[in-house]
Amino acid sequence: MRVWIVNQNAYTPEQSAGTRHYALACELRRLGHEPLVVATSFYHKARVEARLRPGETWKFEDVLGAPFLWIRTPPYKSNSPRRIVNWLVFAGRVYRGPALRSLPKPDVIVGSSPPPFGPWAALHLARRLGCPFVYEVRDLWPLTLVQCGGISRRHPLVLAMAAVERQMCRGCTTAVSLLPLAEPYLRSRGLREGAFVHIPNGIHAGEWERPRRDLPPEHLAVFDRCRAEGKLTVVYVGAQGPANALDQVLALSGVLRDDPPYHFVLIGDGASRQRLLKESAARRCRFVSLLPRISKDQARTALDLADVCLFSLRPDPVFEFGVSSNKLFDYMMAGKPILFAARAGNDPVGDAGAGICTPPYDPQALDEAVRRMAGCDAMDRVRMGERGRQYVLAHHDWTRLARFYAETLETAVAKHKAAPLAASEPET
Repeated sequence: MRVWIVNQNAYTPEQSAGTRHYALACELRRLGHEPLVVATSFYHKARVEARLRPGETWKFEDVLGAPFLWIRTPPYKSNSPRRIVNWLVFAGRVYRGPALRSLPKPDVIVGSSPPPFGPWAALHLARRLGCPFVYEVRDLWPLTLVQCGGISRRHPLVLAMAAVERQMCRGCTTAVSLLPLAEPYLRSRGLREGAFVHIPNGIHAGEWERPRRDLPPEHLAVFDRCRAEGKLTVVYVGAQGPANALDQVLALSGVLRDDPPYHFVLIGDGASRQRLLKESAARRCRFVSLLPRISKDQARTALDLADVCLFSLRPDPVFEFGVSSNKLFDYMMAGKPILFAARAGNDPVGDAGAGICTPPYDPQALDEAVRRMAGCDAMDRVRMGERGRQYVLAHHDWTRLARFYAETLETAVAKHKAAPLAASEPET
């Protein structure tokens, strides 16, 4: 089965980001299929051209066992109109570019959102080629932009995204979502009954066998100081945006009346980082270190040194559809107990018995939970971490998930053959 997976921001293990489609492609190939991941060569996290030399507009590359097609798109530095141009250029080059035209016809095309315009182009491409389209929903755009980003529902970009979303829901053979409770929302956008499949994020065991990389001296010094002072080291690694709710850690300064037996190490970058640095300095949060982003291999080194890991989210309504965070499963794979300071439609940490759950933005409850972690026997924390590791291996290992994904794609192909979609383009 030839499978094209269109995800504009698909990442590989050497990059500091989720590797869902890299892992899926590796496992599909191992199962005897012919996957191809179609992505931009522009690395969104660092805002740099990462794959193509000057003059190249596209390139096929085998990356550590996964086949990729890299497509050049215009650079941008911030969430400006240039980023929207980047999305639209990618969509145009997926639909009309010469690279995909040179390949044999696929059996199925997967379009992964967000951003939504790449999978929209994949839908039209599937129509033109007469093959099934599988709509993969990793995040609910534009709903997330409205509820988490504060963008008006009447903003022209939001209206355009909503129209595209409805087309993909109506036009897909199957909708695969990472979010376990997203079916009612997608049905309200036109998805047919019986077309919803939940396939969460997961871990790729091969990545965890890669050699660890040493931490930068700045990071290592913080871990060494925590160890010397006997502090419980609570680590967060990942994006530092508004939805990640890291300001609730700084809010602990309002309830602390002593030098706490813990220290938070928050590693990453994002839209909230500068604000967090200023607020931490203003509040004199000596129990927090905000450190720059590191590579994925270095992140595993940081997790090895952690006593506890933090997962936090702002209590936005969109999370009622559930969460399936790569960060959370990395924490579990590292065998670390987790502080789950969030409210969502599902609770993987509680299901696994892998940590302590607290309501978001309740500094008293968070302080009590961290002190409870610090006060418990070290072997109790080890057992929590091991329960998480066993849970993620049982439910989120890509060797299992990819087999289910392949079965889902095969079913989509069979459905399409039985009742093929119209060859014409859906109405715009």
